[in-house]
Amino acid sequence: MNKIIVVGTIIIILLMISIPTYINVRKDHEEKELSAVKKRISEAAKKCFLEEKCSGTTATLEDLYNNNYLDEQINPTNKKYYEPSSIITYEKGKIDLDLR
Repeated sequence: MNKIIVVGTIIIILLMISIPTYINVRKDHEEKELSAVKKRISEAAKKCFLEEKCSGTTATLEDLYNNNYLDEQINPTNKKYYEPSSIITYEKGKIDLDLR
Protein backbone atom coordinates (compact mmCIF):
# COMPACT_ATOMS: atom_id res chain seq x y z
CA MET A 1 0.00 0.00 0.00
CA ASN A 2 2.85 2.42 0.86
CA LYS A 3 4.59 1.67 -2.46
CA ILE A 4 1.47 2.64 -4.40
CA ILE A 5 1.18 5.96 -2.56
CA VAL A 6 4.88 6.76 -3.05
CA VAL A 7 4.82 5.86 -6.75
CA GLY A 8 1.57 7.77 -7.26
CA THR A 9 3.02 10.84 -5.52
CA ILE A 10 6.17 10.72 -7.67
CA ILE A 11 4.09 10.46 -10.85
CA ILE A 12 1.92 13.41 -9.79
CA ILE A 13 4.99 15.54 -8.98
CA LEU A 14 6.58 14.69 -12.34
CA LEU A 15 3.39 15.60 -14.17
CA MET A 16 3.10 18.87 -12.22
CA ILE A 17 6.57 19.82 -13.44
CA SER A 18 6.55 18.45 -16.98
CA ILE A 19 3.14 19.63 -18.23
CA PRO A 20 3.65 23.39 -17.58
CA THR A 21 7.20 23.12 -18.94
CA TYR A 22 5.95 21.50 -22.15
CA ILE A 23 3.25 24.16 -22.55
CA ASN A 24 5.77 27.00 -22.14
CA VAL A 25 8.28 25.46 -24.54
CA ARG A 26 5.56 24.90 -27.15
CA LYS A 27 4.25 28.47 -26.78
CA ASP A 28 7.75 29.96 -27.12
CA HIS A 29 8.41 27.82 -30.20
CA GLU A 30 5.21 28.98 -31.90
CA GLU A 31 6.00 32.63 -31.12
CA LYS A 32 9.48 32.27 -32.62
CA GLU A 33 8.10 30.63 -35.77
CA LEU A 34 5.54 33.42 -36.19
CA SER A 35 8.22 36.04 -35.62
CA ALA A 36 10.44 34.45 -38.28
CA VAL A 37 7.63 34.46 -40.87
CA LYS A 38 6.79 38.10 -40.12
CA LYS A 39 10.45 39.06 -40.40
CA ARG A 40 10.76 37.27 -43.75
CA ILE A 41 7.67 39.08 -45.07
CA SER A 42 8.85 42.45 -43.72
CA GLU A 43 12.28 42.11 -45.31
CA ALA A 44 10.79 41.15 -48.68
CA ALA A 45 8.32 44.05 -48.51
CA LYS A 46 11.01 46.57 -47.60
CA LYS A 47 13.15 45.37 -50.50
CA CYS A 48 10.17 45.67 -52.86
CA PHE A 49 9.43 49.24 -51.71
CA LEU A 50 13.08 50.31 -51.85
CA GLU A 51 13.47 48.93 -55.38
CA GLU A 52 10.21 50.76 -56.24
CA LYS A 53 8.49 47.66 -57.63
CA CYS A 54 5.79 48.14 -55.01
CA SER A 55 4.22 51.52 -55.60
CA GLY A 56 2.84 53.95 -53.04
CA THR A 57 2.86 53.21 -49.34
CA THR A 58 0.78 50.02 -49.38
CA ALA A 59 1.16 46.67 -51.03
CA THR A 60 -0.31 43.20 -50.65
CA LEU A 61 1.26 39.80 -50.25
CA GLU A 62 0.10 39.12 -53.79
CA ASP A 63 2.34 41.99 -55.00
CA LEU A 64 5.31 40.35 -53.31
CA TYR A 65 4.40 36.98 -54.81
CA ASN A 66 3.98 38.43 -58.32
CA ASN A 67 7.30 40.32 -58.14
CA ASN A 68 9.09 37.14 -56.96
CA TYR A 69 10.15 38.60 -53.63
CA LEU A 70 8.44 35.86 -51.69
CA ASP A 71 6.91 32.41 -52.03
CA GLU A 72 3.48 31.80 -50.55
CA GLN A 73 3.72 31.99 -46.79
CA ILE A 74 2.03 29.68 -44.30
CA ASN A 75 0.90 30.68 -40.82
CA PRO A 76 2.92 28.33 -38.58
CA THR A 77 0.24 28.13 -35.88
CA ASN A 78 -2.76 27.07 -37.98
CA LYS A 79 -0.89 25.74 -41.07
CA LYS A 80 -3.01 27.80 -43.48
CA TYR A 81 -1.77 30.12 -46.21
CA TYR A 82 -1.93 33.85 -45.52
CA GLU A 83 -4.48 35.59 -47.72
CA PRO A 84 -2.82 37.20 -50.74
CA SER A 85 -4.91 40.32 -50.05
CA SER A 86 -3.14 40.89 -46.70
CA ILE A 87 -1.99 44.51 -46.58
CA ILE A 88 1.57 45.71 -46.00
CA THR A 89 2.17 49.39 -45.26
CA TYR A 90 5.51 51.15 -45.64
CA GLU A 91 5.86 54.56 -44.01
CA LYS A 92 9.02 56.38 -42.95
CA GLY A 93 11.15 53.27 -43.40
CA LYS A 94 8.91 51.13 -41.21
CA ILE A 95 6.86 48.12 -42.29
CA ASP A 96 3.43 47.42 -40.78
CA LEU A 97 1.84 44.02 -41.48
CA ASP A 98 -1.88 43.25 -41.47
CA LEU A 99 -1.77 39.51 -42.09
CA ARG A 100 -4.95 37.48 -42.48
